[in-house]
Amino acid sequence: MSVEYQTLPNGFSIPAIGYGTCPPQQGFIEAFEDALETGYRHIDTASFYRCEQIIGRILKKWFSAGKLKREDLFITSKYMPKPGEDQNVEDTMKKTLKELQTDYVDLYLVHLPLSDKENVEIWKKMEQQVDSGRAKYIGLSNFQPQQIDVVLKNCRIRPVCLQNQVHLYAQQKELQEYCKKNDIIIVCYTPLGAPGRENGDLLDIIYNETVKKVAEKYNKFPSQVALRFLIDKHLVPVPKSWNQKRIKENFDVFDFKLSEEDLKILEELDQNKTIGFPPIPSDDKIIK
Repeated sequence: MSVEYQTLPNGFSIPAIGYGTCPPQQGFIEAFEDALETGYRHIDTASFYRCEQIIGRILKKWFSAGKLKREDLFITSKYMPKPGEDQNVEDTMKKTLKELQTDYVDLYLVHLPLSDKENVEIWKKMEQQVDSGRAKYIGLSNFQPQQIDVVLKNCRIRPVCLQNQVHLYAQQKELQEYCKKNDIIIVCYTPLGAPGRENGDLLDIIYNETVKKVAEKYNKFPSQVALRFLIDKHLVPVPKSWNQKRIKENFDVFDFKLSEEDLKILEELDQNKTIGFPPIPSDDKIIK
């Protein structure tokens, strides 16, 4: 299946769907390999997720077997800022590269914002990662327009990406317009509203009757329509699943496009409704 890309005028290009990797609980290794077998080539991870070492081991196995080359992949990682502390961006990046067993990442993001002053200081260190060749591009995560403005006014290398929670119930239309105006691609985490989350903090996007009706028209699953909606809006969803069937379903979104009429119908589902970050499991539940 031919995978689409979202691109910017400066040449930045990112696969239009990614595979989310947080957190690495039971079944993660098998699921990650299922994702690679299915065709995912955009891998979204972070030092905070505590799974980069596992990903590195799996990728090394695939590279050694000749099933993949490093240039086949688009790998994103993230730097988690430390409030009130020295920001060891370079050391964290080097650890990430060591664990992933690669010389570079395609995209490196600031995971969360701090104060404006700290964000600018961190960004200058992020720029150094591009200078060194450890990152091809850099971007932001969970920042809002006023915080991005400060970075844009003080940057030497512009952010190409913003990762944020965007889905049918939280379409973030103003944020979309802001990013479009500033040549920033939005990558969407929890693009399906995290169905089945154990703590009950979920949204019913894939059970919504309107989504179901649109899906029937295209002979697709509701989850596929929810993901295609984002892609048709020039966004990049990063769904996460440990289930082989759903991993394949989430990837099978490149053989159809939604009509303008259906896009408008789905736009009406926006509720400005988001969910919190998923709880990170205790160490005894993290796969090593």
